[in-house]
Amino acid sequence: MHFLDCIKYGAEQHVQLPDTDDDNAIEMVDPILEPIPEGSGPVGDPPTYSMADMERFISMNGSEALEDAIEKYWLDVRDGTTATLPFGEGPGILLFDHNERIHHHLIYAYLVENTGLVDVMSEFIGRFQHDESLTKVGLVNGINIHDLMENTEQLFFKDGGSRSINSNITSNVRPDAWGTRANAYHRLLGMRARKPFRTVGNIQPLLPTEGSNGTFIAAFERFLKLFWEAYTNVNNRVGQNFTDMFAITQSLQDLRLMLMARRSADATFTASRYAEYHLSRVEFNSVNMMFWLRYLINPGSSLTQYMRLDGNTSGDVLLQLGERLFPRAKYPTPVVHSKCQALFDLADVIADFLRSAEMGLYEPVGVMDRIIDAHDNALATAQNRADQTSLLSIIHNWHLTTGIDIKGDRQRMLQRA
Repeated sequence: MHFLDCIKYGAEQHVQLPDTDDDNAIEMVDPILEPIPEGSGPVGDPPTYSMADMERFISMNGSEALEDAIEKYWLDVRDGTTATLPFGEGPGILLFDHNERIHHHLIYAYLVENTGLVDVMSEFIGRFQHDESLTKVGLVNGINIHDLMENTEQLFFKDGGSRSINSNITSNVRPDAWGTRANAYHRLLGMRARKPFRTVGNIQPLLPTEGSNGTFIAAFERFLKLFWEAYTNVNNRVGQNFTDMFAITQSLQDLRLMLMARRSADATFTASRYAEYHLSRVEFNSVNMMFWLRYLINPGSSLTQYMRLDGNTSGDVLLQLGERLFPRAKYPTPVVHSKCQALFDLADVIADFLRSAEMGLYEPVGVMDRIIDAHDNALATAQNRADQTSLLSIIHNWHLTTGIDIKGDRQRMLQRA
């Protein structure tokens, strides 16, 4: 389920949120816009909303209700029980319980941020608020672009951040949200974040003195190579076969332990302990920010219509918007990654894969066998087939974005690990 679907569904219940100052509850600013659509998802699950419904929600006048809804989502994730109660309507709406898989994973935020999306949206909001270089038309299909940009700025770009977003990852000790995200990327993934294009002051990532998964990339590529070898040798009954199921399972275990070492002393990810883990709030907030910003550049969105962008994918839209704001004649260094769509595609599947790996879901005997041979194995499930498709997508887009050919020379790839 999508982050925005969850917060909209929670807001439509006219929820209350706990007051941080005392034991009383405070009423959320009433954001009820329309009845909850019927038949759009399993009973009890947040429905999937149309773009028109969602854009009316995120462009409401004032960001307070949006902040409350996001905070409720975090509290439900943290506690596994509903954090709020609708007025006189019995039990509240639970947006997340601990029987579900927490799909937020920091690698999603890292990959989306490295498309250049944050730089482009920061520049867009700045120009929208500061000058008249953009068209003055403020309404697109009934969506107020000014309110949409105001809410985006208040939630994700305001100094100190909103109550529910950056206020929990910035302080005098952690002075800026980008530095906090960069620190988390480096610790969990061993990856360096790109600096903001328009650097304000002496902004620096808060790199750890110790405790960083510097070998994550090599370990992950080793797993992908081992999977690819097994996948391509499923029907090999004659030639040399390098399939090594033990090595595949061992590499998955190595990835799980490496990632969990940065989070906790726990060896396996447990949803009910998510709020206790290191990096969880940074991860949750960072992923939500990237979800939100990416939603704004969906083809056909009010923002793309406002700027007359006709891309067929989010990557096309981002490239067009980046060129509009940072023309190559004036800015020879591209702000938007040339393979931004591949980064978006990679982010979608790799986040779910790594969370599943942290939970140890691929390690039981037979699971990887069924994934590798998903279309011929009689015991394979729909989930096994989906996992196989996801891994093949990861291999493809990893090559597009990094230049590393997982399908290439075996010895060279394994030496990298």
